[in-house]
Amino acid sequence: MKKIQGITLLLVMTVVMLLSSCSAKQIAYSDLKKITKELRYYSEDYTLSDWKEAALDFKDIASRVEHYDYSYEKRREIRRMEGECAGYLLKGAGTSAVRSIFNITEEIKAGVEGFLDIILGRDR
Repeated sequence: MKKIQGITLLLVMTVVMLLSSCSAKQIAYSDLKKITKELRYYSEDYTLSDWKEAALDFKDIASRVEHYDYSYEKRREIRRMEGECAGYLLKGAGTSAVRSIFNITEEIKAGVEGFLDIILGRDR
C-alpha cells in the first residue's frame, strides 16, 4: 500500500514539474513576443531611461528563452523576434542618446548665453 502511495506521489510530482516547465517555457516565449510588440509600436516615444529598461528586460527574457527547447519553427520565430528587438534597441538607444545630447547642448548654450550677457553687460 505504501509502495503504491509512493509511486502515486512520484507520478504526481513528475506531472506537476512537467506542467510548470511547459508553463514557464510558454511564458518566456510570450514575454519575448510582448516586448517585440511593445518596441515595434511604442518605442518612438522612449526616453533614454526607457531604452535602458527595455534592454534589461530583453536581456532577461532572452536568457529565459534560451533555457528551453522549442520546435524548429518556434526557434526561427524566436530568432526573428530577438533580431527585431536588437534592431529596435540599437536604433532607439542611439536616437535617444543623440536627442539627449542635443537637449544638453541647448541647455549649455543657454547657460553660456546667460553668462556672456552678464560679462558683456547685457544683463536685464
